[in-house]
Amino acid sequence: MSRSPLIPVVVGIAIIGGANFWAYRNWYAAPLGEKQVELQQVQQRTRSLRERTADMIRAKRDLDSLASRTLGRTAQTAEAALRSKLNDMIRAAGLEGVRVDTRVDRNMTVNPASDARLDAFKRRDERGRLRSTPEPAFVRMTATLSGQAATDKVVQALSLLESQEWLQRLVRVRLEPRDEGRRVDFVFEIETVYIPERSPESGPEVAQAEPDRASLATAVLARSPFRAPDPPQAKPEPKPKPKPVVQRDPEPPPPPPYANWFVSFLRDGSAGQELTIRRTGSNETRVLRVGERFHAMEFKGFNRIHAIFELEGDRYRIGVGQNLATRDNPEAVQ
Repeated sequence: MSRSPLIPVVVGIAIIGGANFWAYRNWYAAPLGEKQVELQQVQQRTRSLRERTADMIRAKRDLDSLASRTLGRTAQTAEAALRSKLNDMIRAAGLEGVRVDTRVDRNMTVNPASDARLDAFKRRDERGRLRSTPEPAFVRMTATLSGQAATDKVVQALSLLESQEWLQRLVRVRLEPRDEGRRVDFVFEIETVYIPERSPESGPEVAQAEPDRASLATAVLARSPFRAPDPPQAKPEPKPKPKPVVQRDPEPPPPPPYANWFVSFLRDGSAGQELTIRRTGSNETRVLRVGERFHAMEFKGFNRIHAIFELEGDRYRIGVGQNLATRDNPEAVQ
C-alpha cells in the first residue's frame, strides 16, 4: 500500500512551525515580557519619586514661608533685630521707660528632615559639600517687656504687638492697675524663633495695629476695666408693713361678785318678806324684796333662816351668814 504524498509535507510544516514558535518565545516574547515588567517597575519608582519630590517641594516652600517671617540668620543678628523691632513698636505706642530683656535659647532643636538625611533640607559648607552633622531646625528666643505707663497706651501697645507680621507668640501678660486704673504696671513675654541660614537678615518691618484689634482696644478702654467700681448704693430700707388689725372679741364682763356678798338679815315687813345682804369689807348693804334681783339671782322669799334664790332656772337655799356663791338646791333639802 503506497503512502500519501501529503504526509511528509504536513510533517515538514509542523516542524517548521514548532521551530518558529520556539524561536519567537525564547528570542522575542520572553525578553519583551521581562522588559515590560522592568518598565512597569521603573514607572512605579518614578511616580513614587515624583510624589516625594512634590512633598519635599511643598515642605520647603512652607519652611521658606515661615523663615521669611523670622528676624535673622544667626543668634546675634536675630537678637539685635528683635530688640530693634520691639523698641520701634514701643516708640510707636508712645511708651516710655520700658525695659526690654532678650534671651536666646542655646538648646538646639534638631531638624528632623536633616536628621533623616534628606538632602533637600541639608545645607552645604563653604566648598559646596553637604553637611553630615545634625543641624538645628530652629532656635527659640524670648523677650520680656516691663514698665509702667498709662492704661490706654499699654493696651494700644498690646494690640500693636499682636498685629506684627514677624513670627511671634505672646506667652504671658500681666497687668496691675495703679491710680484707680489710669496707669498699670505691665509685663509682656514674647517668644519667637529664627532658622539658621534660612531666615532673612532683619525680617518684616513694624506694622501698624490691625483695625479690628485697634477697635477692640478702644472698646476695652471705654469700659474702664481697671477702675475700681463705684461703691454700691445703699438700698432704701423698706417701709414697715402695717400690722393687720386683729379684731378681738370684747373682754367678757367680770363674773358677779357673789362671793363678796352674804345674807345678813331676813324679816317680814309691811310690804312682805325682805332680805338684807352685806358686802364683805365695806359693810355696804342692799335690801331685796321678793321678785327683785341681785345681778342674775332673783330673790324668791325665805324659809325660816334660809333665803331662796333662783338662778338660771334652779333655786338655791342660802342661810344667814353664807355668801351668795353658796349653792343649795331646795329640792334636796328634807
